[in-house]
Amino acid sequence: MKLFCKPKDFHACKVKLVAAFANVPIETQEVQADKDGNFSIPCCEKVLQLPALNTDRGFCILGSGAIVRHLSRLHQELSLYGETLQQAAEVDVWLDLVQLRLEIPLVSLAAAAAATAAELKKQVQKDVEAALSAADKHMHHRTYLVGERITSADICFAAAVVYAQHLLGEGCIKPYSHLSRWLQLITNQQQFKKMSASCSFSSSSSCSSSSKTAPKPAGTPGAAAQQQQQQQQQQQQQQAAAAQVVESSLDMNEWKKVYSNTQDLRGVAMKWLWDHVDEHCSFFLMEYEKIEGECTVTYLTSNQLGGFLQRVDNSMRKDSFAVIDVVGKEPSLDIEGVWFFRCTDIPKQMCDHPSFEYNKWTRLNPLQNKEHKKLIEDYFCNDDQVNAKPIADSKVWK
Repeated sequence: MKLFCKPKDFHACKVKLVAAFANVPIETQEVQADKDGNFSIPCCEKVLQLPALNTDRGFCILGSGAIVRHLSRLHQELSLYGETLQQAAEVDVWLDLVQLRLEIPLVSLAAAAAATAAELKKQVQKDVEAALSAADKHMHHRTYLVGERITSADICFAAAVVYAQHLLGEGCIKPYSHLSRWLQLITNQQQFKKMSASCSFSSSSSCSSSSKTAPKPAGTPGAAAQQQQQQQQQQQQQQAAAAQVVESSLDMNEWKKVYSNTQDLRGVAMKWLWDHVDEHCSFFLMEYEKIEGECTVTYLTSNQLGGFLQRVDNSMRKDSFAVIDVVGKEPSLDIEGVWFFRCTDIPKQMCDHPSFEYNKWTRLNPLQNKEHKKLIEDYFCNDDQVNAKPIADSKVWK
C-alpha cells in the first residue's frame, strides 16, 4: 500500500500510527499541490483531499478518517475496531470527536497567519479543553477509551493530544490526571514510539515561538552525534545490567506443575519451592500506586489488573511466576502481589512494560527474612485475605 500526503501532515502521521498497530506496511510519498490547489496521484487524476491511500487491490481511499477505518478492519483479530458491533459504534463516536473537536481546530491553528493566530489560539484552547475534559471523565474508571484493549480510537485520540501539546504546550493536559495516565500508556507502546519518531509534528504555525537557535560552537557534536552517543551509552548500560543478571537452576515449569496440581499449597507446593529456591532467584512485592479516583469499583479494578497482565511480554512466562490480587473493599481497593523471577533481578522485559513505573517494586529476601518468606506464602496460598486486607479478586501469571 502507498500513502500520498502533504509534507509534514498531521493526518498522515495519524494514518501511519494506525497502520503500525494494524501490522500493515505502507509506503509514504509526499506530493505538492498544483496552482489550482489540486493533487495529482497515480490512483486518481486530481483530488482535493489528502492523505490518499492506494491499496494493494488498486482502489484509492481518500481522507484520513476513511483510511483509518479501512486499516482498522483489515485484521479483525487485532480488534482495533472493537470486538463487538457496539464497541465498533463507540470507536466511531471517538473518531468523530477527535476529528471535530481536536483535529480541525488544531490544524486550523497550525495554518493560521500571524495576524489571526493569537485570537484563534484562545478559541482552539477552549475547544481542546472541552474535549480533554470529556475524555478525562470518561477515563475515570477505564484503561482504554473502548473495551479492554487498544483500538483505533485510542491511537487517533493520543495522536491528536500529542499534536495539541506541540501547538499549545505540554501543560495543556496536566489538569487531567486520568487522561494523562492513559496517554502515557498509549504513547509508551512500541508501535507508537517507533512511528511517532518518524512523524514530524512541526509546522509553520505562528503560535509557536520563533526564537532562533544560537549557532553551535566549534567542536560541539550535532544532534545526530549526540543521539548516537546516547544510544551507545544505553546499550553499554543494558549489556552491563545483563551481565549482572544470573539465572537460577530452578525448574520453573516443574514449580508451576506442582503449584497447579496440588490442593495443599502450603504443605506441598511451598515446601517444593523452598527446597529448590537458590540465591539466584528473586522475589518482588509489586504495589500499584493509584491516583485519586482509581480502584474504587471491584470489577473495574480487576479489569485494570487483567489489562496489565495482558501487556506483559509472553517471553517472560518460562522464567517468571506471580500472584497478583485486588485487595480491600470498595471504594478503597488496591492492586498488589508477588513476582517470582528465575534470575537475580527484574528482567528487562518487565522493566519495558508500559505500566512498570506506575508500580512500587520491593525486593523480598525469603532465604534470610522470615517475614518476607511468610508474606510470599500468603500471596501464593491465601484466598480470603492477605496482608490484613480481604482479597476481592486474584490472578495468577504462569
